[in-house]
Amino acid sequence: MSKLPRIVSASVLGRPAELVRDNQYRAIWLKAMAQAMALRSKWGSVDALLLPGGYFRLEQSIGFLNAEERDHVLTTSFIGQVCNQVSRSLNRAFPGIALVVGIDCEPPSDQFRGDQLTVAWRAGKPTGIGLKVFPSEADTDGKKTAPMRCYAMDYDNPARIITLKSGNKALLCSCYDAFGVRAKAGGSTDILRAIRYLTDADGCPVDPPSHRQRRTFLRRWSTFIDASNVNVALTAIHNFEQPGRDLYWQRHGIASASAALGGGLVVGAAHYMEALPTDPGRSPLAACAVPRSHIRAGLARQAHMLRPVAAVSLTGTLGPSPKALLRLFEGNDSVEASHDATELLHETVVNRVFNGRGHPLPKSRGRIKAGDLVLAIDDDEIGWFEALVVDVTDRTYILRWRDYPEDAEFARRMEQVALMYDPIRY
Repeated sequence: MSKLPRIVSASVLGRPAELVRDNQYRAIWLKAMAQAMALRSKWGSVDALLLPGGYFRLEQSIGFLNAEERDHVLTTSFIGQVCNQVSRSLNRAFPGIALVVGIDCEPPSDQFRGDQLTVAWRAGKPTGIGLKVFPSEADTDGKKTAPMRCYAMDYDNPARIITLKSGNKALLCSCYDAFGVRAKAGGSTDILRAIRYLTDADGCPVDPPSHRQRRTFLRRWSTFIDASNVNVALTAIHNFEQPGRDLYWQRHGIASASAALGGGLVVGAAHYMEALPTDPGRSPLAACAVPRSHIRAGLARQAHMLRPVAAVSLTGTLGPSPKALLRLFEGNDSVEASHDATELLHETVVNRVFNGRGHPLPKSRGRIKAGDLVLAIDDDEIGWFEALVVDVTDRTYILRWRDYPEDAEFARRMEQVALMYDPIRY
């Protein structure tokens, strides 16, 4: 008999990774979170550490590859090397734990946007992968960005399900896949309309698939989940502006997915662009023991927020506001237990990695390296603004503005770059 699942979600301040080079500082950030978690042995057994959607950015899309090729690309990438290392480290503190990370991919062409993945590692090896199969309307309508392509093989790909240490079966969901879980139980199937670009099992494009084909994929998805006895869903969500803007997701995505899984545990992790919850009980992005009637409740659906049993906020050296929030959730068998207001163990840790938005602050000019956060004078020499170091060549730094990542890279001489003040060292 399986034990109750126990999942740690890591919500972080900022946006999903926009460039491949963002992986450098995000790797440092991930190691800091894993270290903070490893020091909390009193949390007991933990099944998984879940990170947000798009936490890393992969150099290429992999949806068109077969299973072995996908595994090879992930394993040999910088992301794979980092996650292998971190998962081994976590495994020493919490034997059997899975590291589950949301990854966005570079576009395969100018016509389509990159794949979105949720990938699991355990003890230094990849153990599961789930590509997004239920895109949102904005993912495929082509109005603001190139549309996303889905792949037929991923609607019932066994690699999407991992067995947790507790014995429970967990479904890896990439963002809106949580709404696909709701749809399998008879909820709204409007999400099927967004499947506009599809590659079938033979590698042939079907653009767009017919309504009948979409319904067939939903049936395959539903049968696959039911036959696999899934009772946990781990959802890598991309971002929200701030706490409170996630309530729609909590009611119609997270709680509905729990109801669709027979009251199973559903946990999400997300980026928060403006601020993280200061109260760990707020905006949990978690639900459990939600009744089946919730599916048919429509606009009357309740949030069914699951309260964490423990939490740790990681703050930086530039202020007390949290830069990362780790929360431990435990599955249960009753609605009453889900809303139990027992005392929550909440700790705060100051980590010098978490400054600004998680970028390292160099201690001296001689230590400036790629990924560091510095100050650079603007083109008009009016003021100094935060910039990320892309490369260092002799006495010249290649930079890009931190808050304007879409702007072109630029060069500055040594005297045009300054170090940021770190109060912990003074």
